[in-house]
Amino acid sequence: MKKILPLLVVSILVLSGLGAVAVPEEKQIENKPLSTQDWGMEIEVLGDWFGYVAFIGPTINESVTGDYIINISTNASIMIIGRELGYALMNLTLDEPEYPIRPDLRPLIGFGFATINILINVSITDPVVGEFLLEKQVKGFVLPFYVLCPKTTFTIP
Repeated sequence: MKKILPLLVVSILVLSGLGAVAVPEEKQIENKPLSTQDWGMEIEVLGDWFGYVAFIGPTINESVTGDYIINISTNASIMIIGRELGYALMNLTLDEPEYPIRPDLRPLIGFGFATINILINVSITDPVVGEFLLEKQVKGFVLPFYVLCPKTTFTIP
């Protein structure tokens, strides 16, 4: 018994320390240059009651004016209404990151696992930057009165 006890204590200490061994990750760290642009914006789309909600706002305290068109197509097992939803905001000026615009894309009623295609067309006119076409496809679930869609974020640029 006297020989087994020290062996048991040493094995417990060795085995508990194995979980603390760090395994290096294969990702390479890239240094990016500092951003010198004077504007930026972020668009988030997520599921909500009877459809989707989007948040559009600048990422810095500079005003951004442009046209924003959001189209969402939902392919679920059963779709009663709302397979294609769209929302357009023309000549909209965004100037405060704390208060984003919140367009509601409704109504949507259906049921089942869903493939959700989000297509956003942004045309920035002030400052004159140009047009951006953003697209993502996510998986979700449509309940009769609620859409379970993960938060999908688009960042420009």
